[in-house]
Amino acid sequence: MKHGVNSGIRHKIHSNRKVHKHKVLEVHRHFQGKCGDTMRSILFFLLVVLVVQNCAGQQILDDDKKHEAGAEWVNHYGRKDRFEYCDDSGGGLVRKLVSIGWTGWEFGNSSAWECDFTTCQDDYADDVDIVIFSGHGRKLEPINGPLFSVFMLSDHLTPLSCRTLGNKDLEWMALDCCDALSNGSFQNWASSMHGLHLILGFKTKCYDVPLGKTFAEKMIHEGLTVMAAWFTAADCEEPKNKEIVARVIGETAQMGSDYLWGLGNVSPDPTVDSWFYYWDHVVSCIDYSNPVDRNQGEIPLFKVIPKEITKDYVKWIGKKFCIRGEVHTYEIDGIVYYVVRDEDGIMTVSEHGEIRFIDLTRLWMPLESQPRLPTEFKAKEIAKRVLKWTRLTPDDGSLYKVCTDTQAKADKMTGEVIEQIDMNYQVIFNREIDYEGVMYPVVNSIIKVYIGECGRTTGFFYSWRDVELVGTIPVISPDEALDLFLEQGNQAAVVGLKCECEECELVIEDISLGYYQTNTSESQDYLVPVYILDVAYVNQEEKEKIEAEIMVPAAPEFIPPIVRITSPEDDSVFRHGEPIAFAGEVVAFGEPPFSFEWYSDIDGHLESGPSIVVSDLSPSPKEREEVLRPHIISLVVTDSAGRSNTDFVRITIKQPEESSPSMHMEEPAGSYSILVNTGILGVLGFFLLRGKL
Repeated sequence: MKHGVNSGIRHKIHSNRKVHKHKVLEVHRHFQGKCGDTMRSILFFLLVVLVVQNCAGQQILDDDKKHEAGAEWVNHYGRKDRFEYCDDSGGGLVRKLVSIGWTGWEFGNSSAWECDFTTCQDDYADDVDIVIFSGHGRKLEPINGPLFSVFMLSDHLTPLSCRTLGNKDLEWMALDCCDALSNGSFQNWASSMHGLHLILGFKTKCYDVPLGKTFAEKMIHEGLTVMAAWFTAADCEEPKNKEIVARVIGETAQMGSDYLWGLGNVSPDPTVDSWFYYWDHVVSCIDYSNPVDRNQGEIPLFKVIPKEITKDYVKWIGKKFCIRGEVHTYEIDGIVYYVVRDEDGIMTVSEHGEIRFIDLTRLWMPLESQPRLPTEFKAKEIAKRVLKWTRLTPDDGSLYKVCTDTQAKADKMTGEVIEQIDMNYQVIFNREIDYEGVMYPVVNSIIKVYIGECGRTTGFFYSWRDVELVGTIPVISPDEALDLFLEQGNQAAVVGLKCECEECELVIEDISLGYYQTNTSESQDYLVPVYILDVAYVNQEEKEKIEAEIMVPAAPEFIPPIVRITSPEDDSVFRHGEPIAFAGEVVAFGEPPFSFEWYSDIDGHLESGPSIVVSDLSPSPKEREEVLRPHIISLVVTDSAGRSNTDFVRITIKQPEESSPSMHMEEPAGSYSILVNTGILGVLGFFLLRGKL
């Protein structure tokens, strides 16, 4: 489990912008409707005059020619509602782009604010070229959208609250959250585009994976278009289960061929009209509902056989897809990727055996008319031949389904589809392991063969680990697995679900026993035995239903220790310098002895041990509108087998009494800050911001 020390801090990557005079108008909009009386209007007018005078002579910086990125992410929504990889998804995109010369900012947890996309968008979201949000999605048709920190009064970003995206600099916006671009909401997001080229997101649910980081890697290291990189990243990172559909919407069809700045052609800013285009890519459509004897006490254990990948092999398989060229390598997080590329296509193979081929001229490129696709039967036969001549036909795999990626044109007001094109077929193979007559599904073992016009193979995705049986292993009961999930939430799941539904009832529709294979860009020693919970989040009043699959480890040897902080309580408040007693325990699972490490996302490592007393925590820093950002205190427990787990609480440390009144508005890194000293400007601003006048 991760416990990033700086996971909640507004991360400063650059700070070279000037004060914007129109910021005052944002304050006015914030209080519109509350400043109706004459006295408040006069005071506001005086504040405007004084701020304009204060900013006189400062130039508004036009940074259109700069390459800038922004990210907002939330890992911590609550003790049972937290994620592990949203910082890697959101912040990972920015950090990757900064590594090639871009500038940018990232705001995490309670520092991620909805208003950065709305009333403050000119200074934040619309002041960069690409921006991403990673966290929960709130399902509230027809205004689905990202859910920000629960600390903020305005925590739900809706398409109706940001109506001019792209009016300044923004070209691309990614929403790494569930259901933002669902059929009931995507037309409203399209209506928010005013110069924005693309909005990238999901029609359906999605999961807690480092999507944004991988998205950036595909654009940078493999030279894919923005849209192709988003779809490829989803293929690589999202778990392959019942239904995951990545969706991209664009003002015009031409926007779908955009590359990132500096990496290829970027379309001119589009003319806004009443139509928009969108592209749907089926990431997964596999139903693992395959009940077995749930009361069995053990399950076979399969060890992963490492693959041996060489440049000669990559060159050989590249030729099978008509790609000829020299093999190059790049390394990400210690994993080596082999790449062979020519003008028409690219083949990428990870050192752990993941194979991807993309026809750069055809796959996920905007189309003007319906291509001549073969019949589904013919597409299946072509896919089988591809596996045969690449020698990748699996012994324990079977042809599962044929899905279709689509391009469509729709009306912004109604979402009505005007025209739709089937871009390509995906012929999908899944995996079930037969052990003594019982079939066990393997989540994430998948092969996808993309078939385009005239039966041409336009893409290939292979994620399949070789395994060998090494014995059996005890498993917990289905009821124990269910209790574990109900008590621990996403922390008990192999991959967390990024969807929030208020007033929803959790319904368990089915439970299966199978295995989880990690993405083949990573190393793995054993297939993880898991219970596959087929669940639905149901809101009877709103008639909403969110279906999902939750994987919970089934064998105790694969379950990390379950950790609980017993003191202090979540959201406690303390005086600066007050001694604070921290205590935690292992509730279940894990093998003793255990190590206990305490961290603050502001102060870093605190102390070791199951119980500690700390009296020197830093005051909670002030942010805009004088909000105190809490410390996120994490307890990381590691057992003797090296398995780790984490629990969190949020506490606020009051600031020491200040000697003189002042108003300090601190803006996020890469933007600007306003420091207003004591005097008439400070007094007026102080009371106006708090509605005291």
